[in-house]
Amino acid sequence: MKLIDYVTNEVLEECPDAQVFRGLFLDSKRGKGDRADLILLHRSGLYLVLLEDRDGRVYGSEELHNWVLKTDDQKTEFFYDPVRRARSAAQKLAKKCKGTGDYIVPVVIFGEDAILEQVGNHPDVDIYNADDFAISLHMRKDDDVVPGAARDAIAKQLKMLEMLSK
Repeated sequence: MKLIDYVTNEVLEECPDAQVFRGLFLDSKRGKGDRADLILLHRSGLYLVLLEDRDGRVYGSEELHNWVLKTDDQKTEFFYDPVRRARSAAQKLAKKCKGTGDYIVPVVIFGEDAILEQVGNHPDVDIYNADDFAISLHMRKDDDVVPGAARDAIAKQLKMLEMLSK
């Protein structure tokens, strides 16, 4: 199963009232520019999710522009810092959906077989393995951070963005 399907199913199982938007373009129309893998609207926040479907040991920090993945077969792979990408995408989403900035939580989710060795502490970006995010969201479900009227307005903006992304 693809990571995007796995995370979506897990979230909807734990939090059936969450609204899920997949593959929205954040800075231009129809197929160009930055894209969010998932955007989840929940009463505890607006979660902009970037997925890193990588298996192995993950190393990264605020100082590194590239993170490192060491696979079980001892191969080393480098990839651009997902925390920076998540921050940038959250800023673009805030511009697209005016009035959402206070509610946006950038999230990076790695595959369930990734081992997050040294990924540092990033107070403004949440980092999870696929199995842990839905449980974390479920535990927050009673935290009404996003008022109902704001949730409705954000949902309308996201539906418009979804239409423009097709």
